Amino acid sequence: MSFDIDISARLGSFDLAAIFATGPGLTALFGASGIGKTSILDMVAGIARPDRGRIVVGERVLFDSAAGIDVPPEARHAGYVFQDGRLFIHRRVRANLLYGWKRAATVDRWIGFDEVVALLGIGHLLDRWPATLSGGEAQRVAIGRALLSGARFLLMDEPLASLDGPRKREIIEVIVRLRDELKLPILYVSHDEAEVAALAAQRIDLDAVAPRREAADDASWVAVDDYFNAQLLPPDSTLEAALAANAAAGLPAHDVAPNQGKLLALLVQMSGAKRILEIGTLGGVSTIWLARAAGADGQVVTLEADAHHAEVARANIARARLADRVDQRVGPALDTLPTLASDAPFDLVFIDADKPNNPAYLRWALQLSRPGTVIIADNVVRGGAVIDAVSPDARVHGVRDMLAMMAAEPRLDATALQTVGSKGWDGFAIAIVKAVPSA
Repeated sequence: MSFDIDISARLGSFDLAAIFATGPGLTALFGASGIGKTSILDMVAGIARPDRGRIVVGERVLFDSAAGIDVPPEARHAGYVFQDGRLFIHRRVRANLLYGWKRAATVDRWIGFDEVVALLGIGHLLDRWPATLSGGEAQRVAIGRALLSGARFLLMDEPLASLDGPRKREIIEVIVRLRDELKLPILYVSHDEAEVAALAAQRIDLDAVAPRREAADDASWVAVDDYFNAQLLPPDSTLEAALAANAAAGLPAHDVAPNQGKLLALLVQMSGAKRILEIGTLGGVSTIWLARAAGADGQVVTLEADAHHAEVARANIARARLADRVDQRVGPALDTLPTLASDAPFDLVFIDADKPNNPAYLRWALQLSRPGTVIIADNVVRGGAVIDAVSPDARVHGVRDMLAMMAAEPRLDATALQTVGSKGWDGFAIAIVKAVPSA
């Protein structure tokens, strides 16, 4: 059993993007404090949610934003061992161990109470109170409780950090037995080189696979956006209601900003687009801008992989009284795009979905276009990461590969612009499809 992680999330003042796959055994997440090691464990456990991505343990998908999968924490069968043990101080050791056992379904009880007690050497502790345990003893009890809860894999967050030398060696021996005798997959957080060398079959350096990127949060950028919006865009209760509905439904805050939505609308009007394809609906804010600009005789076909997002968008679009102009298709875009031949050609294509698939989306945009079609791709700067040719972030490579395709494609005339504002430091690419003279 192994871990296959591809997730992204906004964590306070920075963006976390982690992509890695592991083999069997113990995998150490290594890196400096504050880089997101514990946050990754929390997302695997299900007590925190990535904005987007996929988490697979063994053959089991625990989270997939595109497919709408988010297995509840209690159904993930994760055993979480914290730095401080977190035992119930009002329960003796025996009761702490049985807490998880009693709550595990019978089919999930793959190891017995006596077997765990013997494995961890804690029989003499069963009648003790947690307050009387040493740090090493408390960690052995915490590990036992995790095993008895029916855990199929372990998440260990610096379990040795608060222990002295002898106690550390004691727990290292226990973890080695879990790894080698029980064959449990373990995702282990540490910033101790020696500890990782002693335990890990594989080491993931998060400084490389999940570099910390400070989120652009310059107040002056936001202030300028606010000024432009106040000067040039009247208040819009429909769009404000859509944004509020998206937030209430737990959608990621990736909607276009008001001035960006207005730019989309102006591009539709300047190009005279009536047939519009949007790849990535989210909550429908950009869809509303596009459908309004297309006019009463226009039509927007919008594709959304996430059924929950699509349902929220459907209500927002209906509230905006634009349902007759919008054709929603639900499912992975690479499945729905081949069904659109009868709707083509489109006059304008807006690409704003999962970035790793941008090259494929561009190919389909070309296939469903005509000379004069405008193609817009959002989020191409990614806080400056687009210039990193060795980035471990699949989204960056999706953008870079798409831009390379635009440059090489004789049917396209394209440029890209970086922007700053209320959405941070990002940008978009824009292209027009040219008629290529026959040979």
